[in-house]
Amino acid sequence: MSVTPSQTVGPFFQIGLAHDRWTHLCVGDGERLRITGVVFDADGRPVTDALLEIWQPDRQAFGRFAVDPDSGTFAFDAIRPASLSAGESPHLCVGLFARGLLKRLYTRIYFQDEAANAIDPVLALVPTQRRATLMALPARSGSEFRFDIRLAGPGETVFFEC
Repeated sequence: MSVTPSQTVGPFFQIGLAHDRWTHLCVGDGERLRITGVVFDADGRPVTDALLEIWQPDRQAFGRFAVDPDSGTFAFDAIRPASLSAGESPHLCVGLFARGLLKRLYTRIYFQDEAANAIDPVLALVPTQRRATLMALPARSGSEFRFDIRLAGPGETVFFEC
């Protein structure tokens, strides 16, 4: 008996998704941040039917955000995360679904300006030359950050096995 491939999610993945352009993941008080970015495929083209799930471990907050169906962009608001007691640097956890992915991909959003990045035990597992793919970079203002996700190819985002 031969093995057959699993079914993929597409090409109908975006059916039923709400496409709110700006969505909030804000629980409690603190510095509000806006995270914006684009999900790119291996050829550098925007993925227009991806879905992101964001967890904020220090606040036990969760949000689910569809990318824009025309541009592949996403944006959400959050409260700046704090360090965790396990010595982990402030970060957001990301789950990514998209057409053609058989399993959800997991990554993290770290912030480039955090001193605790130097001692984060998870970030330490990532080769130095690839850590930049996990960093949200300051954008227009101090409260806006840019974080692009590249599924493959040059600059591929680091994904973790869970």
